[in-house]
Amino acid sequence: MKIQAENELVGDGIRVVEEGDPVEPGDTLVVAEPFVYAIQTQYRTKVCEKCFAYRDGWGEITACPTCESVGYCSQVCREADEDRHRVECALVSLRGRKTWPHRAWFIARACLKVQAEGYEEKDRINNRKSRAFGDLVDHYSDVTKDSTLQAGGLWEQDVEELLGTLMPDREEYLSIYGRLLVNSFALRVDNKGEEENIGTALYRACSIFDHSCRPSATTVFSGGRLQIKSMVSSPKMDLSSFYISYLDEA
Repeated sequence: MKIQAENELVGDGIRVVEEGDPVEPGDTLVVAEPFVYAIQTQYRTKVCEKCFAYRDGWGEITACPTCESVGYCSQVCREADEDRHRVECALVSLRGRKTWPHRAWFIARACLKVQAEGYEEKDRINNRKSRAFGDLVDHYSDVTKDSTLQAGGLWEQDVEELLGTLMPDREEYLSIYGRLLVNSFALRVDNKGEEENIGTALYRACSIFDHSCRPSATTVFSGGRLQIKSMVSSPKMDLSSFYISYLDEA
């Protein structure tokens, strides 16, 4: 595996501070694309499923003609998203183009993603660290013992109705659910210069941060990509010493 150079530019020329280097406010600590995401139903006619462009005008986002569950700002974006969307598109079409609750859609997509890629594919954090979906704590015992969560059904019935024979067994489902429950972010996009919460996303690399009432790092979204930026100075970067706000959770 190629070892990337220190302070290498990643994604659109974004420089990530490496472990041990000095940090200044505004420096990027981690940058990542979403492992899995779901756009809330009311935004599916306003936000492109591929590039996350926000469009207010009538007809600027065109629904997938097969399933009508996702929308795109252009044919280019639709074609670029074909591989990812193919299985879920077929499933929704088989179910009569039913509209699925946002949370169920998010969990179902995660189940399909894990089936396609497994648990061990990693997102690079920096030269020393990476993060896979399997590295995330699933809080399985907490999920199974929490009567409030159990009473809510954990979206299991909706997800099973959508996935059919692709539904994982209950133990794996709860393991996936627990990882999503604890590690997801509110997905935000630019709407005329303001960040608007339009859904939910999980970023494997960014899940390395713990939360605090006194955060030392903040989130910045751009085209679905999430950057974690430092709010403080430090002579030596150590990711374990940086915390994000509870408000960033989905």
